Amino acid sequence: MDEIQEKTVLLKLRGVTKDFPSGDDVLHVLKGIDLNIYENEFLVVYGESGCGKSTLLNIIGGMDTLTAGDITAFGKDHVHISEKELTQYRRKNVGFVFQTFNLLPNLTARENVQFIADLVEDSMDAGEAIEKVGLRERAKHFPGQLSQGQQQRVAIARAIVKRPKLILADEPTAALDYATSIEVLSVIENIVKTEGTTVVMVTHNAEIAKMADRVVRLSDGKLSELRSNAKPLKAVELSW
Repeated sequence: MDEIQEKTVLLKLRGVTKDFPSGDDVLHVLKGIDLNIYENEFLVVYGESGCGKSTLLNIIGGMDTLTAGDITAFGKDHVHISEKELTQYRRKNVGFVFQTFNLLPNLTARENVQFIADLVEDSMDAGEAIEKVGLRERAKHFPGQLSQGQQQRVAIARAIVKRPKLILADEPTAALDYATSIEVLSVIENIVKTEGTTVVMVTHNAEIAKMADRVVRLSDGKLSELRSNAKPLKAVELSW
């Protein structure tokens, strides 16, 4: 395992499996994942469609449960906990960014961010979060008045406003063109650098993996490769 001795472990996964019923059979999606996720790192989970990337992300985020194995999250057992404790874990510790932006259409950009800020204690000011993603001039615009890239940046602002220790991003650029993808990736890159937040991003794009501190490659539900990038590229240096 690619260990980083000098960094604090946020999450520790050992022997994590996930099965789904499939007719009279069982679909084995994750087949024994061992992984440490560290404080203030950019980790990319890469692999082909159907390899288990999103399932792994959902389990880490407390949106799905594992079939077997152990997870320690922020020093606490993450397996044998109640639904209420899972809700608190998601609310307090985790920010989510998805391929679909999931913004409330009747709220402005700032109001969408404020909606999440109101759910937690000690949140960032919504205006500050909007400014961190470069949308101060668009704060009063509704989602329908924003480009796809701007909507995704609002979604990122909504994720960081809680001051989470962990942001999970599931294919956040899949619906975007190249130029807009680079804008969004630059915002994520800056969050890791300036906020000290850990970002775990799922992608099928091998080029994006070049900007990560570490890369996890999944293949058929197994961790087939775990490597560190000695010199991660900046978002603006990527091309595809």
